[in-house]
Amino acid sequence: MSEHNIESIDVLKLDVEGGEFEVLNDATDWLKVCKLLIVELHERIRPGVTAVYERATKGRIEVHADGEKRLSVLPVRGADY
Repeated sequence: MSEHNIESIDVLKLDVEGGEFEVLNDATDWLKVCKLLIVELHERIRPGVTAVYERATKGRIEVHADGEKRLSVLPVRGADY
């Protein structure tokens, strides 16, 4: 992101068919500036990926969770939820 001078991500859809573990395991930098995250988790392909997702998205607002499909948003400072 810094190489291309990108300060935030408005929407990111992540569907990497079992590669979520590698993408989310070290996602601290980009996930902090990703406003809306849409993810398909493939627990059946890579057991443990749901736990990695939950750890990586701790502090975000989980808007929707239906099976392997998850949607979370970055909290807005000062907002009353």
